[in-house]
Amino acid sequence: MGNAMVFLIPWKQIHACLSDCGHNQEMPAVNPTPKIRDAERSKTAILEAATQLFAAKGFEATSIAEIAEKAGVARGTPSYFFGNKDALQGAVVAGLNTRALKIVPDALERAGENPSAARLLEVFIDGYLDFQHQNPEFLQVIHWLSRDVNPLLSLTHWNSLETMIGAVMLTFKNTPLEREDPRQVVLTLIGMCNAHLTYAHSLVGPLGFAGGTPEFLETRKAHLKRMMLGVLYGSSAS
Repeated sequence: MGNAMVFLIPWKQIHACLSDCGHNQEMPAVNPTPKIRDAERSKTAILEAATQLFAAKGFEATSIAEIAEKAGVARGTPSYFFGNKDALQGAVVAGLNTRALKIVPDALERAGENPSAARLLEVFIDGYLDFQHQNPEFLQVIHWLSRDVNPLLSLTHWNSLETMIGAVMLTFKNTPLEREDPRQVVLTLIGMCNAHLTYAHSLVGPLGFAGGTPEFLETRKAHLKRMMLGVLYGSSAS
């Protein structure tokens, strides 16, 4: 190779040194669970942040960057998990609808075996108002979907309405109210149950109520039960 210098690398000595230093030992198996848990936490945080922002600002006014910041994740993480904002909105609505679909079966479980119409009314009112209290974003998201004429409203919200119609038909079976259109009854019941939220600023406060407090929620439940039981038994007497 002419006058070129040839460097011989002492592989045996290097290998021996690495072995002595412990670098040649087998690496322990890496447990993937922490990464999986981190991914699940990130996804949950993104859904919660998106739900709150969509409820407060609407879909169009909310950016992916805002969602990432509120969730405490990197800017590209929401897109990594959900693809785009439309898909994320669909996941938010589906999650809220899944919770809403539990109102009726949970109430029926609390009602016990062979419940009376009065008992069914009580557990359904309790269940619906408790759901509102625990999921304040639900009605706000529905509001934005309605305002934007978003097809997600008809695709997902209808499932919970259909369940409520079934609950009304069950509640008023073999009572004078059985002849009422169950859709009308659902509209009336939801209107009554939502009134304190719909008119939270324009009526609840001015009327002297401390809306949003546990005490107000309980008195509201009791009032709605008395009103509906009065309608039920008043119609029975007529």
